[in-house]
Amino acid sequence: ALETDEDKLEAAGSEGGVTALGLACKLGHDEAVRCLLEHPLTDRNLAKRTTTPLMTATGLGHHHVVRVLLADRRVDVNKKRRDGATALLLSVQMNRLECTRHLLLHPQIRVSVRSLFPERLTPLVLAIRLRRTEQLALLLQSPAITMDDNLFEREIPLEYARSIAVDDDGADESVSVAIQRAIKLLKSFESGGCDAVESLIIAEGDSGARAAPGSGGGGGGGVTGPGGGGE
Repeated sequence: ALETDEDKLEAAGSEGGVTALGLACKLGHDEAVRCLLEHPLTDRNLAKRTTTPLMTATGLGHHHVVRVLLADRRVDVNKKRRDGATALLLSVQMNRLECTRHLLLHPQIRVSVRSLFPERLTPLVLAIRLRRTEQLALLLQSPAITMDDNLFEREIPLEYARSIAVDDDGADESVSVAIQRAIKLLKSFESGGCDAVESLIIAEGDSGARAAPGSGGGGGGGVTGPGGGGE
């Protein structure tokens, strides 16, 4: 998986790399972030070791700050860290559901972006690997998602999830339930795209897995739109 130690997540506010915006994001002060974004000299994408203020806020789960940052068109929602991680990849890794909802609403979000190392993982593949079924559900409700952009070792996501299920045979029940849930969501997507996933979630009453209004629907088979594509 991706590196997510405290030093990397909080790099924008660490000694020797302090920026006012990075520190405000680290501490979760959305009003301070809003004021700093209004200053003409504020660099919205600068931080130590390329961990941006948006990544810092996302990794620490400050979703109110994430929303403020994303409202500024000069914030680069797809900026990568040296290992290729983006805010969306970190949000899935750290299971920050509200942050993922906000990120997926951004018109320029690259839903199927890949990390560079230690492995070339997309947010969708990462969600499957970590059994983050609510994260997976949110991603599958994005009209920009396609399975062809999310292959892992030549396997489509459904095949990858099934291979994990085989490996998990005899594992803890909660692990088994999670991967079976992932398979069910992926099969639903294959049958009817993001609309089918949304319908399944509504039918099951799983409000935690519902995408934010405006992020899904009308996706059919997940034709790549703004923010689609992988690299």
